Amino acid sequence: MGRSLLVLLCIVTIATSILAQIRTCQSVWQTTNEDGTADTATASGTACTLVKGVPAGTCEATENTQANAICIFSLSQWGYRCCYQLTQVTFATPAAGATFSTLGPGTVATPRNLKPTCPNGALSTTNSLTNTPITCNMTNLANQGCPWEYRCTKAANVYDVYGTPRDSSDDIGAGIVPNICCKITTLSSYANVFTEAGLTPTLVPLAPVEGIASVTLGDAKKHVVTLSDDLSFVPNLLATQPITITTISNVHPKTVRIYHVLFFDATNNKDCVFRINIEVPKFGKIIPDLFKLMPNPTAASVYNAGPASAPVYKYSQKYMPPIFNTSPHKFVVLLWSTPKSLPLGSVGLKSTTVFNLNAGLNGDLEPGRTAGKAGSFTTVSALLAGKIKTILGRPMAGTYFFLKT
Repeated sequence: MGRSLLVLLCIVTIATSILAQIRTCQSVWQTTNEDGTADTATASGTACTLVKGVPAGTCEATENTQANAICIFSLSQWGYRCCYQLTQVTFATPAAGATFSTLGPGTVATPRNLKPTCPNGALSTTNSLTNTPITCNMTNLANQGCPWEYRCTKAANVYDVYGTPRDSSDDIGAGIVPNICCKITTLSSYANVFTEAGLTPTLVPLAPVEGIASVTLGDAKKHVVTLSDDLSFVPNLLATQPITITTISNVHPKTVRIYHVLFFDATNNKDCVFRINIEVPKFGKIIPDLFKLMPNPTAASVYNAGPASAPVYKYSQKYMPPIFNTSPHKFVVLLWSTPKSLPLGSVGLKSTTVFNLNAGLNGDLEPGRTAGKAGSFTTVSALLAGKIKTILGRPMAGTYFFLKT
């Protein structure tokens, strides 16, 4: 009996020792800190409860939350814990020859352990149950580890600091997990992302040419929603408007280009905000001041002025946050460009070739009546299939993500 007890104690001790070496959050791109900063190896995290259909469970919690979360079983804690996605930090090039294997939590250098993303916004295996993509082994030709219809692909956010493709020790971004399973059909064409999401052709008749890298929202924390965020459960992100788009390809080349953006709720096909004639100050990937300057004659929005249970849609030149229930809604951002600014129609103008962003008669985003005069707006899909398609054509870029109140 004594020997059996000794063996059992030894097994428990070994198991405890092994568990002590396992991080609370399993993936290298996860942290127990709700602000998205790296945690320590001994961090025990916050307990959570699973919620059916909600990867975040009860982790969606506070005003400090800046990163997407999942409620996942932790082997080291032997219970469910909140694990948040590490947030991108500023790039800092290390000294020549340096590697990242010894950098600790909180380092100022850009980490190697970011969540990998597929090129050009192609779909990964991320799903609504785990919000976690499947990584793979590019060098194992016999079994790279990807499901059927997916290809093992180098992540878009792997950055080779010193231009040494055969040496991965200096790769930052997703350098620790550089390969991700991406859906083959969406690798060949970004338009298939919108088709598989049920957006094209039902809502968006012409799918975008390429993805959008990220959208910055105008709340106090300036949350950034990226292509890796299949589902975002951080609450109250729409209290203020989207303020910046970061594109994948460089925009505004040396020849003058003017940009136009539509942000809308694809779940109710009503709430939306549209702005045209955005001038960009310099070459790069940033489209700034999307709706920051509203009210503005080049912008208009449709919003619900009634309760969520009995919506009453109205026109505004101010940005009006959507009102909806707690179920996640799918939001879409579309971006167009033209060689020069678009003309604006005057009040009451009826035209198929000029946007009328005024209230009242023939207003393109006026759903109700002003002084007894009906506007033109019915649904976002009708707007996209009508005047927007006629004047702007196919979007140059777009993305979608899920948000909730």
